Amino acid sequence: MSDRSYPNAGELILSRNRSLAIKRSDLVKRGLALVDELKRRQVNVLIGNHNYDDLTDLLRGCIERKFKDRYDLKFRSYKDDEEIWELAKNGVVNIFVLVANNIFLSEDIQERLEKVLQLITQIKTPYERPVIACLGWLEDPSLVARIKLSADFFFPLPFRFDDFLGAFEKCLDMLPGFDEVPLKRFEGRAGYKTT
Repeated sequence: MSDRSYPNAGELILSRNRSLAIKRSDLVKRGLALVDELKRRQVNVLIGNHNYDDLTDLLRGCIERKFKDRYDLKFRSYKDDEEIWELAKNGVVNIFVLVANNIFLSEDIQERLEKVLQLITQIKTPYERPVIACLGWLEDPSLVARIKLSADFFFPLPFRFDDFLGAFEKCLDMLPGFDEVPLKRFEGRAGYKTT
C-alpha cells in the first residue's frame, strides 16, 4: 500500500453530501411546483351590487391586491337575483360578495332585503358556496340579524378592509378541493365549528 493519492480517472464519485443536496433540490423543486399549482387555481368571485360604483371597485381592488399572487381571480358583477342564482346553480361562482341593500331595484328597502335573504339561502343551502354580505341599512334589527345568520360573514357598511380580507381568506379555505383534503374547519362567530 502506498500513501500516494491517484487523480480521478474520469469516474463519477458521489459523496453523501452531494446526494443529500440533490434530494433537497428535488424537494424544493416539488414545493415550488405545488406553489405554482396553487397560483393557477382559479377563483370566481361575484360582487352583487346594483350600482357598479366605487364600492365594487374598492372591494375588487382590495381582494386582487392581497390574493392575486396566489390565485387566478376572476370577477363578475351582477345586480339581478336571477342571474346570481343561475351562476350559483351552475357552479360558476366560488365566492359571493353581496352588497345586500344594492342588489334589487325596489323602492321598499324591507322588500329588497327580504329578497336578498332568500337569495343567500338559495345559494347556501344546496350549493354551499361562501357568502359575504355587506349592508349599509341597519334600521330593522330583526332583518339584519337574519341576514347575519344566513351569510357566512356579515359586515355593516362602512367596515375595516383588514377584517373583510380575513373573511375572504376564510372563504377560500372553505372551498372544496383547494387543498385536495377535506374542507378546513373554521370557528364561526358564535364559537361553533363548521365545515
